[in-house]
Amino acid sequence: MSGSDARDPEVIASIAHDQRGGVSVALGAVDQLAMALGDDDAKAVRLVGMARRGLRRVLRATERLSRDGELSAQTARLAPTDVDVRSAVAEAVEAAKELDARADVEIQVRGTDSRAVVFVNPDWFMFAMQEIVGHAIRTAIKTVSVAVTATGQGVRIEISNDAQPESLRDHASGMFGFHLGTRALQAMNLMVHSRNLPVVLLVPDAREATADCR
Repeated sequence: MSGSDARDPEVIASIAHDQRGGVSVALGAVDQLAMALGDDDAKAVRLVGMARRGLRRVLRATERLSRDGELSAQTARLAPTDVDVRSAVAEAVEAAKELDARADVEIQVRGTDSRAVVFVNPDWFMFAMQEIVGHAIRTAIKTVSVAVTATGQGVRIEISNDAQPESLRDHASGMFGFHLGTRALQAMNLMVHSRNLPVVLLVPDAREATADCR
């Protein structure tokens, strides 16, 4: 395969499809194994959990490959709709914890008291939030902070951790998912501040976004 072929959207989609199918089969086998083993053997339960988490990380890598291809080829389906940002962010944090949680890192989520509806593509928004929060967890020393604040025109989301700037630069080789997440947000015409943590995202509410589209 030549270098140009490797960036071809159809080639990327084909590779991602093959990887997704194989890993899904393996995950199904692990689930069946877990059911057969039951919960009596603590070591077996721990090993099955490690296998499941590892396979889900491979699935994440496959999803990144697929989404990178869509963004690069400008074929991503980014149609927006009303989304409750509090629920979306909370769900993204839980998804990030499932793959990247560390026992020595605390994740603090602070949200607006009122329901805040924004106008975004829910699938891509969730993907981007999960990638950015996951990066914050992986690079944190002890604390990750996710703050959701209502503004007059929408919602302000800030994701940060207690890592030093030089420490964050040391993780540059592992930032593909983070940059992919910020690219997805920019593709949805959302205002993203910062090339690394902390990330500040400004999301218009549904009324503002609808008015802008007219």
